[in-house]
Amino acid sequence: MTQSFYWYDFETFGIRSRTDRPAQFAGMRTDMNLEPSPAAGEEAGEVFYAKPSEDYLPSPESCLLTGIVPQLCEERGMPESEFAGRIFERLNVPGTISIGYNTLGFDDEVCRFLFWRNFLDPYSHGWKDGCSRWDLFPLVCAVWALRGDGIRWPLWEELDPERFPQAAVRKGVCMKLECLTEANGITHGQAHEALSDVEATIGLARLIREKEPKLWDWALANRSKEQVRAALEKGPVVWVSPKIGVARGCTMLGGMLYANGNDVLMWDLREDPSVLRTLSREEIIERITTPQSKLPEGVTRLPVRKMKINASPFVCGALGVLSPDRAARYGIDRAAAVERYQALLEVRPLVEGILAECMEHGGGLEPVDVDAALYDGGFT
Repeated sequence: MTQSFYWYDFETFGIRSRTDRPAQFAGMRTDMNLEPSPAAGEEAGEVFYAKPSEDYLPSPESCLLTGIVPQLCEERGMPESEFAGRIFERLNVPGTISIGYNTLGFDDEVCRFLFWRNFLDPYSHGWKDGCSRWDLFPLVCAVWALRGDGIRWPLWEELDPERFPQAAVRKGVCMKLECLTEANGITHGQAHEALSDVEATIGLARLIREKEPKLWDWALANRSKEQVRAALEKGPVVWVSPKIGVARGCTMLGGMLYANGNDVLMWDLREDPSVLRTLSREEIIERITTPQSKLPEGVTRLPVRKMKINASPFVCGALGVLSPDRAARYGIDRAAAVERYQALLEVRPLVEGILAECMEHGGGLEPVDVDAALYDGGFT
């Protein structure tokens, strides 16, 4: 079966991926060498608009950000059922790897709920007929954290606060797509215009593939949840994720503390997991589920983070991928981490029931509209 990438991006009328509606979609298929290769019935670069639903109110802030207003979508768009069908066809071409920049953090869920509302299989593009999903964003973070000397990395301190208001309060590397492309001379017509973002993402992917070919090939080959789970079950892993924080290199040597389906609680082996033996059930739950800002003075969160193994996290069981100098820079002692992993294995059975409660924390929400009920057991 011939594999291909289908690069895509949504512009939406809001930031809630489950309930806000898509305004614009753009996509481009490439071969595995990242050269344009449209399938039958496709164009080299495609843009679709969706007519706004009459029972939905777009976010004014989103319209200002993207420049896409409901009147434009009404003029150029198609009914949502047709819009969904066209996207579904493209992501379900056999052998398609659907991919974008932070797509598994937002756009893929927009897809799922779009398909759900229009009676299409919301999951088939992730498994059926050789189809699968990937996300360039975790790989970009990993390239910066582990390698990346041939790529220019913009810093928040160097950005214009008038253009990027977050630059007034943030420090360190900036992973915004438009900043990365500008720093590296990659054409990016207009940020927050879907086709421009797609073309820029492909350009960034080409740069990474050129500068770090081994890392590119490894990440592509090890993106599935089955491979991530296998690595976690074997021992400690290098996990690179922006949620770990730039100050720590977005990197941890971590061990699996608890798993429930695609959700895994990871322990950061910078810290000794034996502390769990000294805490009560209530203390463990509080220090995992409560934001730091809401904890009592002098109490810190436990070094536990949730990983979605079906979201192509960058997880590597070969600890040597993290060089000694970068480990030292990020405050990681590899020898100590390996020892702490043995302590983690010993304490894990003792807290399994408590951790199951942590995973359920926040459940029991009120019933939602059927349009957003994909994860609630289907139609009843």
